[in-house]
Amino acid sequence: MRTLYFDCFCGISGNMVLGALLDLGVDEQWLIRQLRNLGLSGWELHVGSVNKNGLKSLKSDVRLDEHTIHSIHPEHQVHKHEHSSMDAISTILATAGIPEPAKELALRIFQRLAEAEAKVNKIPVREVRFFEAGDLASIIYIVGTALCIHDLAPQKITASVQYDGIGFLDTPQGMRPIPVPTVIELLASRKVPFRQHSFVEGVLTTPTGAAIIAELAASFGDMPEMQLMGVGYGAGDKDYTLPNLLRVVLGETIPEKNEEERDSLLTVLETNIDNITPEVLGFVMERLLASGAKEVFFIPIFIKKGCFSTFLSILCEECAVTVLERIIFTEMAPLGIRRQWVQRHARDRQNLLVSSPFGLLHAKEVLFEGKQRAAVQYNDARRLAIETGTPLRDLLSFAPGEILHIQTP
Repeated sequence: MRTLYFDCFCGISGNMVLGALLDLGVDEQWLIRQLRNLGLSGWELHVGSVNKNGLKSLKSDVRLDEHTIHSIHPEHQVHKHEHSSMDAISTILATAGIPEPAKELALRIFQRLAEAEAKVNKIPVREVRFFEAGDLASIIYIVGTALCIHDLAPQKITASVQYDGIGFLDTPQGMRPIPVPTVIELLASRKVPFRQHSFVEGVLTTPTGAAIIAELAASFGDMPEMQLMGVGYGAGDKDYTLPNLLRVVLGETIPEKNEEERDSLLTVLETNIDNITPEVLGFVMERLLASGAKEVFFIPIFIKKGCFSTFLSILCEECAVTVLERIIFTEMAPLGIRRQWVQRHARDRQNLLVSSPFGLLHAKEVLFEGKQRAAVQYNDARRLAIETGTPLRDLLSFAPGEILHIQTP
């Protein structure tokens, strides 16, 4: 599986992410052309090679012209500038000529920021006005990151434990402790493992960086075993005892047998569907399962005013969320989709090819505390039922004790 690993040993910020992904191999000129399709003026992306503690890396900087700085910088007390609200950012992305998956990813990152800021400041999301996260530079960093992820096309993204420094930060709202409250809220929303470097005074993780990694990473921990394909280093602004770098590694993971089925962080998507026919539900279930959903089920429910509705629940990996949500919105048009992360613990299992009196059948054997249970796969049972005229119930009830021969496929 094509996997991207974010090694955040010295924190994470928007410009560090963009620098690391460009260093990994994303074409800089392609990225700039895509970013120009946002229709925003007054900025330039500068990318250059720097040295941090003897390690060569790329440093990305969004530089604003003088007029733009005076229009949006918090020091000039113009807090409700044109790029600062979620509605404005949503409009920018909706009209941008960039790939749809990149639009959707960028919007989800900004939504995380808005929800975290709203919770920290105890205001509705629609009233959030970003400072660090909503200015023009951070729009470029977030959308640029989304475009790079679209270009690299990883099937899975994981990350290390997250780090920050210590001390206090002077903000437009006054002195705030490090990590700043928005960073804490963003990481807590995903239950991200987190530590502070007690010997580093200053900010290592910014709200933009925390929002990016909270949205991208399916899990957090050590780098998985993989065949390495490339590495990129993105430099931060300051110099510390530690190399102020973000390392991003691309590779093909080499999972242990059934590793992905045991302990994994998965996403649950839920919504209520009104005015839908059983035929459409069946069709949508087929599409969702074919597009990466691990589980899909519907439940008939009654909602307010005694109306009848259908509850939809989907279990999937984080990398499949965008595709599955697009299917739901396109086919069933709900007003929204609830999203939460769950930890799944599954029993060890293996796929078998078994020889039965009816012919060869694929089965799944589940192991738990030394006990075994095998179940014939439906598609094989259906095929043999049609070919041999054997009742489907007889094929599906084929018991483990009747297995004549087993081999791993």
